[in-house]
Amino acid sequence: MAARALRVGRIVQAAIVTFGVLAIGATVFFGSWLLSELPSFLEAPVDNTHWNATQIELDAMRLQSEADLLALFPDRPLEELRRRYDLFYSRADLLIQKSRLEGRDRDLAWVGMAADLAAYLRRTTPLIDGPDAPLRDRMAAIAGDTEALRLRLRQRVIDIVAASAARQDQQRHLITSLSLNALRAALFVAVALFLLLGLVYALDRIARRQASAIIRSSARWRATVAASPDAILIADADWRIIDCNDAARSFLDPAGSGAAPADLTTMLPDLPCMVAPAVLGRPSLRRIPIHQETLARRCDGGVIPVEISLAELPNIDAGRFVVILRDISGRKAVERDIIQARDAALQADRAKSAFLAVISHEMRTPLNGLLAALDIVASAELPEEPHRFATLAQEAGEHLLRHVNDVLDVSAIDSGQLTLSPEPVDLARLLSDIVLIQQPAARRQGTVLRLILPDPPLAPVEVDPRRMTQIVQNLLTNAIRATAAGTITVELAVQGVSAAQADVAISVTDTGIGIDAADQQRIFDDFVMVDASYRRHKDGTGLGLAIVQRLVRAMGGAITLDSAPGAGASFRVALPLPLAGQAAVAAPDAVPVRAPPQDILVIEDNAINRTVLEQMLRQLGHRVVLAGTGPDGVRMAARQGFDTILMDISMPEMDGIEATTLIRRGGASATSRILALTAHSTPAAVQSFLEAGMDGHLAKPVRRADLARALADEEFEPSAAAAAILDPEKWQDLAEALGLEGRRALLERFGAEFGNLAGRLRLAVAADDPDQAAQLAHDGAGMAGFLGAAQLAGFLATVENHCEAGDLPAAAAMTDDRLDQLCRETLAAFNAAVD
Repeated sequence: MAARALRVGRIVQAAIVTFGVLAIGATVFFGSWLLSELPSFLEAPVDNTHWNATQIELDAMRLQSEADLLALFPDRPLEELRRRYDLFYSRADLLIQKSRLEGRDRDLAWVGMAADLAAYLRRTTPLIDGPDAPLRDRMAAIAGDTEALRLRLRQRVIDIVAASAARQDQQRHLITSLSLNALRAALFVAVALFLLLGLVYALDRIARRQASAIIRSSARWRATVAASPDAILIADADWRIIDCNDAARSFLDPAGSGAAPADLTTMLPDLPCMVAPAVLGRPSLRRIPIHQETLARRCDGGVIPVEISLAELPNIDAGRFVVILRDISGRKAVERDIIQARDAALQADRAKSAFLAVISHEMRTPLNGLLAALDIVASAELPEEPHRFATLAQEAGEHLLRHVNDVLDVSAIDSGQLTLSPEPVDLARLLSDIVLIQQPAARRQGTVLRLILPDPPLAPVEVDPRRMTQIVQNLLTNAIRATAAGTITVELAVQGVSAAQADVAISVTDTGIGIDAADQQRIFDDFVMVDASYRRHKDGTGLGLAIVQRLVRAMGGAITLDSAPGAGASFRVALPLPLAGQAAVAAPDAVPVRAPPQDILVIEDNAINRTVLEQMLRQLGHRVVLAGTGPDGVRMAARQGFDTILMDISMPEMDGIEATTLIRRGGASATSRILALTAHSTPAAVQSFLEAGMDGHLAKPVRRADLARALADEEFEPSAAAAAILDPEKWQDLAEALGLEGRRALLERFGAEFGNLAGRLRLAVAADDPDQAAQLAHDGAGMAGFLGAAQLAGFLATVENHCEAGDLPAAAAMTDDRLDQLCRETLAAFNAAVD
């Protein structure tokens, strides 16, 4: 209210000043105008213009009459003529001078009369003042000239009289206007004075109300300061305490001993450090108020944490400071409790991560073996009752494995351990494979699955195929469980395509029971399932959609839901995906150069691969030591110095990267050259090998030319094997290394290993165990590569890639019939080559 009264008072003051300025301005204006017109009023009473103009005409007429008489009577005396001319001359000269002095020359009539008189006087005066004889001779001319002047003077007089009458009329109008303006000015001043009195009265009332409001506001502030639990103090420029509230007294002297400090620096030892030196030089603190935490010392010696706010008082109290102190002991205690709770939570999170790691390895590993054993039992010839129980046990185990995988996925994503591995993917083909795999489950529900693909087709995009498959399979599985005797549509749509990116939308729409609006947000939460009717259609942990939402967000996309009870549901996933680039073309082989004999350590868990590598290296003239596990290889490398170590990457107990790290830490072979043996030669994998301390890599299957080039320390790129069933060059290397008997023994082991490889792969895929399936495919690809079975090695490497990407449907499709046939064709080609 005080602020409003102050604003009104300022408005009134401005109005008073405005009226005063206007009144003074009007008075000055009318006064100046009156002074400028006053001379014209003063000259009117003494103006004899008409009389002088008339007399000059009469004098000219008399002069003319005398000149006419002299012209008729030449003997007439000239004295009368000269007397009359002198009289005319005096009056004419007076008029000319008066016209010039009084400004009459501003009238055209006066200007003409003065010019006529001056010209006449110049012509006639010399004759009048000269001898008599010439004067008498020119008397007739003088008479004529005087008559012409008289006639002109008559017309000039008429014009002067008319102009004078008009000017006098104008002056009368001017006087009338002046009188009216003076009246208006007087009225304006009177009104202004009246308004000024009213404004002064109003200002007085406003000032009274403002003073009353200030008094009330001051009383409220005093009550507020007195009731404040914070200590509020007023200090001068030397930090001496001038005044404080009751809370400050209790704060400074809790025992009431009367020994409260007299200045702030005693109570706040850190105050000079908090306030900058420039501030201590006494500039205004209004521009830099202080809000800090510090320690305050009470008079009893106790030190407590406080929050201080300090600023300079404005206006008349400049140079004095208000200081507000707040005891934050309780808040600091709460902060300590929060920090302890945070530490406990972090410790619990680490314990949870360790527990999940144990779950991941110690539970899934035996569970995968159990499922594989159950799959074998279920496929055996058993009576009906045991077969039924074996099938039930297998289904229960797969159900348990899915739950464990879901929980581990959520934990990995929430802990930031999710790593996407994008690669070129044909989304249309991926969706087609998923829909094909889910067709049997949909048929059991009496539901029709439809797939709608864009036209024109979408180019390959960069995306993690395993995670994309997981997203679509979760959505499609939920739709199948919620839809009975209905239709489910999976649609891939392209929203926009640029030079480097495609905006795609994948929607899964069903005609099932639908989801209530109140549950459409909760459905994406962890362990959340909707009402009982929905749970009867859908079993599980309630993590599927939560995982889908996390994966979509990790890919930079968004998922939306459109549903209503009884009207089905439509989940739509929108993703911005980079377009896939062109694949690099492998460089042609170079002619290898044989390296000097070396001491080489081969660390390889597969016995066949070790045998083949040993024979190749010995034929190249090198000395070879073999290790079947990572720990054995590390111990051998520590005891003996080797020139080169060939390190398999995927091994049990200890993988190649870990073994390399341990070797580089010290030992006899800490500086030896280490080459990776791997079927994974992607740029990301090779970079991880180099970061672990390896010097290069050899891609499986290892060919003798690549091996020789690598050992010779040349710049090389592993050459690609031909797409034939049997690589002739590789087989020739084996023939030279093993001989006929060695090759036959190797083929027997090949038949034993690959006879049931397809069956074991199918069991691992059916058990939903991508790790086991990937390991089986990796071992088979490595063995086939060493034997020169290029087509089989490439086939198994593709299966391994699918398994590692989590694309088990694609792996299952490849291991159905083609793998058995390819193994038989490869074995037949080997037998033909040996024979």
